[in-house]
Amino acid sequence: MSTHTFEIGQLTETIQDYLDDDRFWLTVALAISSVIVWLYYTTHPYPAYGGGLYLEIVETLRANGFHPPRTIAHYTADGIPFAYPPLLFYSYAIAGELGVDLFELMRIFPGVVTTIALIPYYYLARELLGDSRTAGVATVAYATIPAASQWHITGGGFIRAPALLLLLTGLYCALKLFDTGGRRWLVGATTVFGLTVLTHPQYATLFGVSVLLYYLWNHRTRAGLIHGAIVAVGGLLIASPWWLRVLRVYGVTPLTSAASTHGGLLNPPSEVINLLLGPLFGWPTMAIVHIALLCGCVYALIKRRTFVVVWLLVVAQYSAAPRYCFIPGALLIGQLLGEFVPLAYNRWTASESVSARAFTWVLALAICLGAVGAGITGGITAAPTGYAPYLSSDDVTAMEWARAETAAGDEFVVVGDVADWFPHYAERTSIVSPWGAEWVPGQYAHHNEMTTSLVACKRANCLSAVLDQYSLSPDYLYVPNGRVTAGGFDYQQPPAMRQSLAASEQFRIVYTNPDVTIVAVNSNS
Repeated sequence: MSTHTFEIGQLTETIQDYLDDDRFWLTVALAISSVIVWLYYTTHPYPAYGGGLYLEIVETLRANGFHPPRTIAHYTADGIPFAYPPLLFYSYAIAGELGVDLFELMRIFPGVVTTIALIPYYYLARELLGDSRTAGVATVAYATIPAASQWHITGGGFIRAPALLLLLTGLYCALKLFDTGGRRWLVGATTVFGLTVLTHPQYATLFGVSVLLYYLWNHRTRAGLIHGAIVAVGGLLIASPWWLRVLRVYGVTPLTSAASTHGGLLNPPSEVINLLLGPLFGWPTMAIVHIALLCGCVYALIKRRTFVVVWLLVVAQYSAAPRYCFIPGALLIGQLLGEFVPLAYNRWTASESVSARAFTWVLALAICLGAVGAGITGGITAAPTGYAPYLSSDDVTAMEWARAETAAGDEFVVVGDVADWFPHYAERTSIVSPWGAEWVPGQYAHHNEMTTSLVACKRANCLSAVLDQYSLSPDYLYVPNGRVTAGGFDYQQPPAMRQSLAASEQFRIVYTNPDVTIVAVNSNS
């Protein structure tokens, strides 16, 4: 045997050892996620998307001596009920009392937790896919898909990122419980389920739906039924201080109302089809991801590995949000890149040698890492949403002016998503506010409709017509200049808006800066 052949053999064995090592894949995934989070943090002085309501809830708890308030003031004219699962709000309130800067915590903490969540994701993937390599590729894919992370590393990840970590940890514990029947997995799954219920209702529902599906698909035994029942009942008992208070103070309506918003718990088939096929005709990076997802589905079906495909469809039926769907979706992409690509290469080269198999895994990893560039770029630009922060420094200045120069009882109509932050900084009421309105029957869709109508306006007379249409009687309007977001999407406000406000008899400009115009509404107009 030549020295050259011996060196190739050694290299092959070394590569094989790395590709079979959990630590290698975890290091790669965590490093990639850390870079994405760092780039997001350094390019976003204000958290992307929402978060103002969450900080306001925390500050309300602190001001209320940690007693749960009945309502959170300034979000809609009547305030919104404090029906949110309380675990994280109380945790952050304690952190605030200890001197932690909660705004900075909101900027960095979600990304850190989202990165940590890759650890249970990897072990969950290994349980479902059967080996370290495909699980590793799936985890790297999950870390680099912007649609999977954008609502976790941004402002709303203040609540969602810990919920994701609990969900993935709980699902791993539940799978180990069904497979082994171990008592420690029973305690772990039950405890984590209870904490998930106390953190975010949608993630808790996804937990329950996923565990039920796994039981029906793989463990229809008496022991599995008993274990599943203990996890469900035990978790709900752990979370009982929250839901018993909600029932006692508000009745069942906040829970049923919240369950019916954000698409509800059951989506029509058209929504599922749009989720899977719609991105194919949009942004190129996500089109590539969805092509890989669909090919992964086909490959899994050909191999008769149907559980993850069914899980994907069930999750899409439950909630057509990509952040949920790519939990099973990335597993299918991992199977495609980590298993099918090497097999296809071996058939193409008609070689089954060890060195060829090693090279194909290097090729698969290279493909995966090649996606990192798109993942990082997409993670920052995230077209079409652009990881848009809802507010700027000019917004903060304008809100502070409103707090100092308007009466405490004055009401505002705030145009765009910046309304999420307005009550927190201005300490004034935003009477149009979808945030938190999901807990009030019939209000979430109504406030979303008003928000969309206001953002569509390009002239003052349109704003006046919207106020009349919805019988809104604010004291002031808060109107962004130029860029404005609604539902996380960017829109452009023309200069003609400010000009028409200045010329209007109904409105009187009382404050302006490069990003914001605030007008008083003349009551006699």
